[in-house]
Amino acid sequence: MESLPASVLIIGGGVIGVEWASMLNDFGVEVTVVEYAPRSLPGEDEDVSRELERPLKKRG
Repeated sequence: MESLPASVLIIGGGVIGVEWASMLNDFGVEVTVVEYAPRSLPGEDEDVSRELERPLKKRG
């Protein structure tokens, strides 16, 4: 890519989706993650998922 978009929608809040969301947010892209499950990182332990959601929400 020669330039980044102003915003992006990521469908899937699993490990890969959250990793891309975090990276793009670091580059200044406004990111929205959509996950069907009641929490992000549904394949991980609930405590890990909850702890990771806090800083991600804080970053926007």
